Amino acid sequence: MDFLNSESQQLCSRCRSLNVTAIFESKSLDTVELGAYQVILSNKDCPFCMLVIHALSPGATKSWKPGEYPVEMCYLGKLERRSTSPAFDVWFEATSQTLPRGRYGHGITRGQIMVLDSATVHRAPAGDRTNHGQIVGKQMNFAMIRSWLDECTQHHDGTKCGQNEALPSNGPQMFLIDVERMRLERMGGRLQYMALSYVWGKNKGFLTMKDNMKALQQVGALRRFREALPTVINDAIDLVGKLGQRYLWVDALCIVQDDSEHKREIIQKMDQVYREALLTIVALSGSGADEGLPRVYIESRRSQQRVASVENMHLINGLPSFSDAEQKSIWHSRGWTFQEGILAYRRLYVSEFQVYWQCGQLCLSEDGFQCQHPTSLALRGGINDGESGFPIYASLVLQYSPREMTYHSDSLHAFMGVLSQIRHTLGWEFVSALPAHLFPFALLWVPQAGIQRRPCTTSSHDDDMRSTACASPSWCWSAWSGHVYWNWWRQWSYVGKEVSLVTGIETFVIKDHGELRTIMAIAHSSKSQAPATTMNQKGPHWAANIVPDASPHTTLFFEAKAVNLDKFSLMAPQVISNKDDKRLPAFIRLAMTCNLWIYDEDDYHCGTLYGLWEPWKQDHDSSRCEFVLLGRSYQDKVTDADIEAYKDRLPPEYPSCSQYYDEVFDTAWYGYEKGWALNLMLIEWKGTFAERVAVGCMHVRAWDTARQKLKRIVLA
Repeated sequence: MDFLNSESQQLCSRCRSLNVTAIFESKSLDTVELGAYQVILSNKDCPFCMLVIHALSPGATKSWKPGEYPVEMCYLGKLERRSTSPAFDVWFEATSQTLPRGRYGHGITRGQIMVLDSATVHRAPAGDRTNHGQIVGKQMNFAMIRSWLDECTQHHDGTKCGQNEALPSNGPQMFLIDVERMRLERMGGRLQYMALSYVWGKNKGFLTMKDNMKALQQVGALRRFREALPTVINDAIDLVGKLGQRYLWVDALCIVQDDSEHKREIIQKMDQVYREALLTIVALSGSGADEGLPRVYIESRRSQQRVASVENMHLINGLPSFSDAEQKSIWHSRGWTFQEGILAYRRLYVSEFQVYWQCGQLCLSEDGFQCQHPTSLALRGGINDGESGFPIYASLVLQYSPREMTYHSDSLHAFMGVLSQIRHTLGWEFVSALPAHLFPFALLWVPQAGIQRRPCTTSSHDDDMRSTACASPSWCWSAWSGHVYWNWWRQWSYVGKEVSLVTGIETFVIKDHGELRTIMAIAHSSKSQAPATTMNQKGPHWAANIVPDASPHTTLFFEAKAVNLDKFSLMAPQVISNKDDKRLPAFIRLAMTCNLWIYDEDDYHCGTLYGLWEPWKQDHDSSRCEFVLLGRSYQDKVTDADIEAYKDRLPPEYPSCSQYYDEVFDTAWYGYEKGWALNLMLIEWKGTFAERVAVGCMHVRAWDTARQKLKRIVLA
């Protein structure tokens, strides 16, 4: 036990009264109050109190200070009542009422504690999965990892964990690293390989180029260049060998980096590269390729596990959960790594704490604590229609959109593998990154907070800048940097009151790479409540006047009713009335800082633009801006009785009836009426074409009083 922090003092009076031993022996599902966090923290001599603090510590933030915060009540029990895990959760729940001054929201900080088998206190575990906590040693448990891989490949459902079938004949020409002969090998036939997902960092390191490609295919070539290879690639080569495998795919070496055609082909087939890998090794630790994979070799390290001896029982805390380790990693923040993690059927996440295994049926970790499946795994099975698939697509966009890009030109490229997987699974087609069959609805994406337009090719005159600028059109979320989502309460359903969307545009014509395509509204979808569309080549009569190469980007042409922005005014939101005499929900506070309210000519609040800040007005000429009518939303009136009946299914912070409407219009002047909500896009003209500024809602009575005109819109 030389690398464990062991506690064997007497329990405090509170823990003795709880009968901790009986709780763990009975595996009770009852939730037990442990006391306020600061009280537990003050019991320095109680081994169980210190174990609770240690279990919660991975969730610590800068606001955590002894004697000040956290202050919430802590609990012991099972957060998921149906959980069959032998581990017990310890947690506290923070809300806007308990968070430090100036912070708002809701969240649960969670740790885990489990019984440690007495046999493992004195020796490292053999690698078998048990119902006890495990001590994580100074080197990876390779036998355990191999057992996870064998169990998945031999016993798991192939539809969830992959069949590892050969790449199709039209698949990309691939190189692989032969870790035995230390050379690049062209993939011929079916070769079983592992893949590496990592962060490049500032130093690109050694790359395969046209001038060294042939030399690297010679036996032993990579051995001669090992000192030039990034540490993470060297470690991955050794890890693959220790796991009994021979081939490894790494982008830096297996893509010819200065061959634009080869690079483009691999990017378009990235879903196949990771889907067909036997296992994807994910480097969670570090900020670049030079930092390596922890514990591939024996390391001198102080364990972050603590053992508490309570009577004749040894209890151990779980190391940081997979979600904590992943979300706090640099890997989690980078754009390219998103699809690498999503597309792989089996993933081995290597962190500074331990390794985590995820496949379609199991989520495991070295310390014996089970981790949770990421929601995006639902993309793999059980979904065969576009309606139920849209929430998954929206979730993927929300997770991907805030990720960082070294080059803005990659904002869509780094998501292409995900789109290919959706196309393969659901049969969807896309216009830029928006699903074509729900195109009018998909245009209504909004930012969670303020977002920024990526530098685009139309505004870049320098050739080098143009090569790294974003080529996505302004109406697609991939042209912007920041959290993007579809407002479920406004566009889908709130307290059981479904929203029906009716498009105001019959036909969209898309110009893409000199070709014209048409999207036409064909029906109303009863499930998704979104207008369905179809794609074809035949467009409206006015489409014949479109010159294919006259406009930039992927350009959208359509006819819609428009009103000049000068007919309205934009101002920062005013304080929303709080009739319940409680602190405003966090989402209302966010709306008040990240949105602009639309005011009619009589200065009444008649609508809201989402994700647009006050400074925008100072830099833009309102005479060049117009509101364009995209469609209308229908929803039965939301009442306080509806909210009361539904509140058990709502998050801890949700809008009251008055707040739900006050966020969009002045309820003292504009009241609820059927079909009151018009979906608008604010556009700004840049000569012959316009660009999206924001999307929002406006009350129909305010729109009807404005001077509208039918106009042909060219949206780049």
